[in-house]
Amino acid sequence: MSETYLWCHEPFVSSPPIKRVEYRLFEGKKGEIDEIAVFKLDNGKFLFIRFYGTKTDLNKGFTDIEEFKTLQEAKSVYSSMIPEDNDGEKEKEI
Repeated sequence: MSETYLWCHEPFVSSPPIKRVEYRLFEGKKGEIDEIAVFKLDNGKFLFIRFYGTKTDLNKGFTDIEEFKTLQEAKSVYSSMIPEDNDGEKEKEI
């Protein structure tokens, strides 16, 4: 897995991630970051994780996590977080 901002606040998860299933990184014009992903965990659960903050001070951001029993549940939350219109912001995939 490539280096991301998702883990900068060292969120507690029930098991280590073994596979990244979904991923998006949105970067705003003023250095803001909105990064979301779904990971399969070693224990068979699925993790939705989101980091929202700025590149200039990662400590001022927040990390949101939720674990699910099924991939469908995690993907549903993931899909609800993808903006319909980026309004001029660029989207990067890593």
